Amino acid sequence: NRLDKKKLTFERVHIGANKQLIALMSNKRLIAYDTTLGLLYYDEVSNKLIPLGKSFQYKMQKIVIDSSDNIYLLTEQGKVIKLSLKYTNGIPALTDIQELPDFISNIFFIDDFLITNYDGYLDISNDKAGYKKRIDIADGRKISQIGKIANDLFITFDGRGCIRYNLDNDGYTHLDGISDNLPVFSLYSGSQDIL
Repeated sequence: NRLDKKKLTFERVHIGANKQLIALMSNKRLIAYDTTLGLLYYDEVSNKLIPLGKSFQYKMQKIVIDSSDNIYLLTEQGKVIKLSLKYTNGIPALTDIQELPDFISNIFFIDDFLITNYDGYLDISNDKAGYKKRIDIADGRKISQIGKIANDLFITFDGRGCIRYNLDNDGYTHLDGISDNLPVFSLYSGSQDIL
């Protein structure tokens, strides 16, 4: 749906009955993925989603976009496809298409940190700050969500609680009041360091 700010009404923007994923670029442009149509971008002038001319052999399960407008698509087979956009006369085109080689179970982008979840560990990188670190997840629990406040990552697990990982001292702590048996499926960090 799209908000018409003048009329204060929502207009329905529909691209089909297939699985769809959406994300925002740094310039607030909408990028969408559709299982049949591939990648699309929303053109505000025409009020339409325009195909970017790329289809994929894989179905996607998640899309994230970093602050440099690199697009990361996580396939249902655990592959990550990294793409970049180049604008010519305001029209985007896909460039620099790469497939990351390893199996990845999830991918997150939080505060300029790209976090890729491999089997048993996380890779955390921030290209702008030249930061790269690997964190072992010893018991191989399935990560459902990651949030960040200051230099602490909050990592939730399907059916098995939440931990805090400090990026400065590389230490884990369990959160008081959240049992390891409590499933935590979503996590949000607010503007006042409230989790």
